[in-house]
Amino acid sequence: MVRSGSKVTILLTITLTLLFSSFALVSGCSSPKSNIPSEIGDYQHDWPTANCAYDNTRATTDSLISRDNVPTLGLAWSVDITGIGEWGGMASNPIILGDTVYCQDLKSNTYAINLKSGELLWKKDYNLDSFGPNGPAIGWDKLFVPKGHYEVAALDLESGNELWSTRLSDIETLGIDIQLTAFNEMVYVSTVPGTSNADFYTGGNVGIIYALDQETGAVRWQFSTVDSEDVWGNPGINSGGGAWFPPAIDTGTGIMYWGIANPAPFPGTEDFQRLKSSRAQPLQRQHRGAGL
Repeated sequence: MVRSGSKVTILLTITLTLLFSSFALVSGCSSPKSNIPSEIGDYQHDWPTANCAYDNTRATTDSLISRDNVPTLGLAWSVDITGIGEWGGMASNPIILGDTVYCQDLKSNTYAINLKSGELLWKKDYNLDSFGPNGPAIGWDKLFVPKGHYEVAALDLESGNELWSTRLSDIETLGIDIQLTAFNEMVYVSTVPGTSNADFYTGGNVGIIYALDQETGAVRWQFSTVDSEDVWGNPGINSGGGAWFPPAIDTGTGIMYWGIANPAPFPGTEDFQRLKSSRAQPLQRQHRGAGL
């Protein structure tokens, strides 16, 4: 995705992400196939999740675009981005199902666009700041999106009408900065310790991963990514944890892999301590996640 002024042009995305540390989390399950929304299974050769597929490859092997013909590509269409935030206009990967592209800008406004023509099919306006990354996930006839810094909303896939909204944070400096994931009848999201350049890593804030019921938005379970209730002994200064990028999921076992990083304060600062914000061992279903 290429940002140019206030327009978005879909060309080709190549992204490398370095994750500082990770842990595995068991989501619980029935059969693997039933855990995958039909939209993702039916359109697996398009781009139905944030990173193409649940294994997060961000790669496709059946595209007509190659390194040889990239120089010949031209602009097919463009769509105006109406919401410009602190970090620009858009910071999410588009979801593509057949002839429809779904994406979100950094004012949380969400778009459904015709892939062939660029025609705007519908738009849900929120005009709420989002630090980014943000962006939609799809499943069960719904589009799930971050709604500003503190909420997740479900939209009707055909109309864009809001079906439910769940608030995850009442702390001004603790918000959502992740593109969502839909799997196993749940929507996965994480908070991180900050909502703007002015307040990131405020002391005492820790990131939390949530699993929301896709039908109602109710919190099915939550998991703190910092394994210290007093934030390593100094909540007035220390903070950290949370996830910025969608998890990789082994759909055969139901295990999810999350990248967790950014303990604070940072190296070079007066208050820096060498801290660790992730857990190395897998979390078992019986330990967390009542109602899975």
